[in-house]
Amino acid sequence: TVSDLSWRVLIPTIRKEGSEIWVSFNPELEEDPTYQRFVIHAPPGAEVHKVNYTDNGHCPQVLLDEAKLLEMTDPVQHRNVWLGECKQAVEGAIFAQELEKAKEERRLTVVKPELAVPVNTYWDLGRSDNTAIWFAQLVGMEWRLVDYYEANGQQFKHFLEIMLERGYNYGTMYLPHDAANELLAADYTIEQQARRAIEDNPKLGDDVTIVPRVTKKSLAIDAARGIFSRCVFDSEATQDGLQCLRRYRYDVDAQTGRVGKNPKHDIHSHGADAFLTMAQSASQQPSKKVTLREFYSV
Repeated sequence: TVSDLSWRVLIPTIRKEGSEIWVSFNPELEEDPTYQRFVIHAPPGAEVHKVNYTDNGHCPQVLLDEAKLLEMTDPVQHRNVWLGECKQAVEGAIFAQELEKAKEERRLTVVKPELAVPVNTYWDLGRSDNTAIWFAQLVGMEWRLVDYYEANGQQFKHFLEIMLERGYNYGTMYLPHDAANELLAADYTIEQQARRAIEDNPKLGDDVTIVPRVTKKSLAIDAARGIFSRCVFDSEATQDGLQCLRRYRYDVDAQTGRVGKNPKHDIHSHGADAFLTMAQSASQQPSKKVTLREFYSV
């Protein structure tokens, strides 16, 4: 659980010639800084060894029995606790089972966009925090998540520039309900800015759709679970978005320790909410689309 910042501060303090850093740990998520720094991207000269209880010739029977019991009752936990495999999500994550299944079915992979199929964007809008975008294609019944981007404290124009840099063949911008009144540091609503941008530059797509607000967050989460089995992720291009899904969990009361009914609002919730926008767009009848002429005449 050592942060990347802590490693950047610690490592330069090891100055003596021939000095070494020894790290022994059980991994949690593959994206965690310690696992990335010393296993996935091991520095030159590093020796990396995976050592499990099966390598211990003196492991007592009582521990062997514990390992066998957990393997029978919770195979996912067994692979992490006893075999040192990374989890697909943190403990209590909302989409933990869906992510584990995606890994088993090899849907966390490399995804090459279909050139003839438009890439739609699905948004969550930040005010003083992050704005997040999923880039996805619907090919047949399969959702192909080809890219992801998020940033903090930027005007809407910045995200349009990112879209143009990515250079996809864009279709529809799916914006959350607050785009109709959210300004995001500008004189026009996000919906107005999006429609004007598309009118000025068709490379940004051909339509804007506002996804209606759900009465309960649980309905949007159910919608996301409903399409998750049809989602294929480019594991590298969407790794920041996957990190959000892996850490998206319900809030916990600090005093009682009880899990609440609403997801925790933190830096990971924006990417997850953008994913919910995609799920809602698939399950709900979107609000009536209007032409640019109709929109500005209103």
